[in-house]
Amino acid sequence: MGQLIRDHDWSDSSLGCPQQWPQSLRTLVRLMLNTAQPMTALWGEDGAWLYNNAFLQALGSDQHPDSLGQPASKVWPETWAVIGADIGRVMAGRGTVSQVNHKLRFTRHGRQEDVCWTYSFSPVDDASAPFGVGGVLVICSEATEEIIFASQARDTKVDQLTQMFNQASALMVATSGPDHRYEFANPSHSQLVGHRPVLGKTIREALPDAVEQGFGDMLDQVYSTGEIYRAKHARYEVQLSPNSPATERILDFVYRPIFGADSTVNGIFAEGTDVTDQVRAQEELERVNGELSDTLRRLKATERRKSFRLKLTDRLRSLQGPVEVMATASELLGRFLGVTRVFYGEFTESGKTVTVGSGWSKEGAGSMVGAKLQWEELGPVVEAQVKSVQVFALGDVTNDERSVDYLRAYQDRDIKAVLAISVTKHGSLPFLLGIHDSEIHHWSAEEIALAKDVVDWTWAAIESARVQAELRRERDHSKHILDSMTEGFGSIAADWTITHVNAEAMRITQRTASEVIGRDHWEVWPEMRGTGVEDLFNRVRRTHEAGIVESFHKLPDGSEAWVEVRAYPALDEGLSVFFRDITVRKQSEEEIRHASLHDLLTGLPNRAMLFEYAAHLLPHNLRTSQYAAVLFLDLDRFKPINDTHGHDIGDQVLKKIAQRLSRNLRAEDLVIRMGGDEFVVLLQDIRLPSYAADVARHLARIISEPYEVGELALFVSSSIGISIFPRDGKDIDTLVSHADAAMYHAKQAGRNNYQFYSSKFAAGTKQQISIEQELKRALHSDAFHLCYQPVFDINTYEVVSVEALLRLGNDEIGPERFVPVAEATGIINPIGQWVLEEAIRQSNAWVANGLPPIPIAVNVSAVEFRDRDFVNRFKQLISRHGIEPARLQLELTETSVMHDIDQAIRVLFQLKALGLTILLDDFGTGHSSLAYLTRLPLDKIKIDKSFIFQLEDDAGSRAVADAMLALGRTLDLEVVAEGIETTAALDYIRSRGCRQAQGFLFCRPMAGEEFESWYRARTNQ
Repeated sequence: MGQLIRDHDWSDSSLGCPQQWPQSLRTLVRLMLNTAQPMTALWGEDGAWLYNNAFLQALGSDQHPDSLGQPASKVWPETWAVIGADIGRVMAGRGTVSQVNHKLRFTRHGRQEDVCWTYSFSPVDDASAPFGVGGVLVICSEATEEIIFASQARDTKVDQLTQMFNQASALMVATSGPDHRYEFANPSHSQLVGHRPVLGKTIREALPDAVEQGFGDMLDQVYSTGEIYRAKHARYEVQLSPNSPATERILDFVYRPIFGADSTVNGIFAEGTDVTDQVRAQEELERVNGELSDTLRRLKATERRKSFRLKLTDRLRSLQGPVEVMATASELLGRFLGVTRVFYGEFTESGKTVTVGSGWSKEGAGSMVGAKLQWEELGPVVEAQVKSVQVFALGDVTNDERSVDYLRAYQDRDIKAVLAISVTKHGSLPFLLGIHDSEIHHWSAEEIALAKDVVDWTWAAIESARVQAELRRERDHSKHILDSMTEGFGSIAADWTITHVNAEAMRITQRTASEVIGRDHWEVWPEMRGTGVEDLFNRVRRTHEAGIVESFHKLPDGSEAWVEVRAYPALDEGLSVFFRDITVRKQSEEEIRHASLHDLLTGLPNRAMLFEYAAHLLPHNLRTSQYAAVLFLDLDRFKPINDTHGHDIGDQVLKKIAQRLSRNLRAEDLVIRMGGDEFVVLLQDIRLPSYAADVARHLARIISEPYEVGELALFVSSSIGISIFPRDGKDIDTLVSHADAAMYHAKQAGRNNYQFYSSKFAAGTKQQISIEQELKRALHSDAFHLCYQPVFDINTYEVVSVEALLRLGNDEIGPERFVPVAEATGIINPIGQWVLEEAIRQSNAWVANGLPPIPIAVNVSAVEFRDRDFVNRFKQLISRHGIEPARLQLELTETSVMHDIDQAIRVLFQLKALGLTILLDDFGTGHSSLAYLTRLPLDKIKIDKSFIFQLEDDAGSRAVADAMLALGRTLDLEVVAEGIETTAALDYIRSRGCRQAQGFLFCRPMAGEEFESWYRARTNQ
């Protein structure tokens, strides 16, 4: 029968071909074909007829197979009047109709017969059919001849029906009573619930998990209402075996009430189909289709964006101004998005306002160009997001909490949707892209991405336009510069053709453009052949590196000029040439050279001229076996003239000395000013060294003659040192150095005389070098150390301060020897820095060990004191070590103070302001003026030990000591007597009112640790 159904011609049937039948009909047909029970089915509104082999055998084949798919009313006209109404009730969803041993008239075997049937009309579910019933299943059995065997036949039919249910792929369950006790369940149901025993159990006992998921409630509803319940794609968590995890199954259920004889519900028949695989397959298909749709949508959006970008880029390419660029970009974006308004706004400096500069509005919409948007009107959220360079999007301002409190501001501007994108460039917010729509517009990710792209493209177009404008400006500017520059310019092609000259080039060369452009360079200026200019041009073309040369030329008008020519390689293998007239500069250089070789004050040659002149003179004298002599002159008593009468008077004296020296020497001799009050005379081509002595005596005599400056008559003398070439040196540096050494011996011999250099001076020089090396080693190896000599109150014998005395590791070299060397070589500054650091360290150590803060006096060299950075270094030391300034005292000599009295006063006041105590050491040995002394901010003066040593035997020393003590009382200065070694000297100064003293009579200088022990022992006595 199944093959017959597949091969049957269904063209005249309402069912159509079997492949198009609903799933429920196909299930029904399979059920019928797989059972021996006579079954027939009526499907659809016209009751198209289907049947199985058993039914065909029961009725005969009079109408077979033409009856397949035909309306039942036509197939069974003689019985339709009886069964048609029942079938109609079933199709209307009113439940099952059953008949037992019902007699019906059938035509079979060519005749009409009354046949007794027991049958049931059961609805077959189809969700697409009216009332949810697609057809009627007729299960029947004939009882005409076998009625006596009714029981046996019924059992057989029940078995057949059970077999049919058991073989069905759909699960089938029958329950009875309100507690839904299982009466029947086919294998498909057992397979779904994991083969758990259910028959005879209530659903809550058999399947508690199903009850928890709501299936019990569904059964209760059907039982109480008597209405069919259908569940489409119900999801049910099942556990197919006790140890297996729960899995989700998807089922289509139909729950039908079973009515009893009294038309009340006494059971429920449930039929279900496991559609998990079909649903999952459909879901997967939908997912894949969704992904494909999303991909296609994105591809289409990408293509649209690419097309838009090409259009936008093409439109922006020809625009030059930022306003045009922004306006065009706004219009294209606005039309593309279909919005009301697009604009670019510029942030104010405060960032509180955006001024709309360029924009587009669709026809009929108001423009906002020139308007000012205040962030406070639109809400803090939009301000915060825009300023933090976040995209701000509002799809409906009337229903968004970010804008609802500021709705009036949006409505006044006819805005229902907003998209704002700010831009950060170079660390600031240059502009904002604003998009408004008067309709609700929920911005898509593609639209936001496109707007952000437009911002970037716009900025790139603006930057490109700006660069192009800058290039044009630079090109025009370069042309203007070339045409207006004060340098001559010309370009030369690879074939030496002149292609361009500017106005200055024509002025310098005295040739017009028409005379040179288009002509060969060497044809125009043949005189440059074989000169440095030709060499320069060829070298630049060969190496592709710029070069410069200075060249002397004769011009067409007969004049002469120096020209500086600079050549640069050009891209076309030619040259770019710049040149300028440097005639004036050459003249100035000559003047500068003259000035660099001469003293500005006296006009005499200077040291540089001496060395340059000697470089030519001395080799000449060596070749001709002639002597030469260097005379080093230093003026005696010149400083008092400056100090007393001022530097202007001193400068006039120096000029007059220079004039006397120049007038009293030969033309071939050279006199120079070395600086200050020092002069050098170079005598060339002398036959005997004695001639140099004659010149020295003569110069000393004329220098010592009086100088009349205004109403003043001033006197100076000179000390002269002489060195002879080549006996005392073969180079000018050595000769000057030896003459200088001889000059110092002349000063030591009483001044106003001359001395020849002697080899014995070398010993002193060697010793000085040795001491210098010793000092450098000591500075780097910490070989220096300090000793501390106490200063006492001579009435109470209490220690009032200590003097720090510098000592070198080499005891043979005392301060009187190494300090002058240190000052002369410049080492005194780092040594002085070390002394201050060490004194501060020792003071802090004493205080930390329990000693009182005893002031430490530190001697300061004249060279240190004259250093302009001396005060600042002192401040830094005090600050770095955190020492109280009152614990430090500075001892200065008269010489260091009187060198520049005004500067000394300024420095001393700065030091006093720091809280330091200032002492003037070796008072009485120098040339201090009492008038200057009263101006100095001093605290103490120290009487030099040279006077103290002679107090007992020398009345002059006593007079000086008495005068200095009286001066101290007058100026309210503390006076300290140095070098007290005898009781008689102590008694004398005490009797004259001196309160402080130091010397070997009290205590010798001690190391820091020794002093600490001595002080403790003395204090504990």
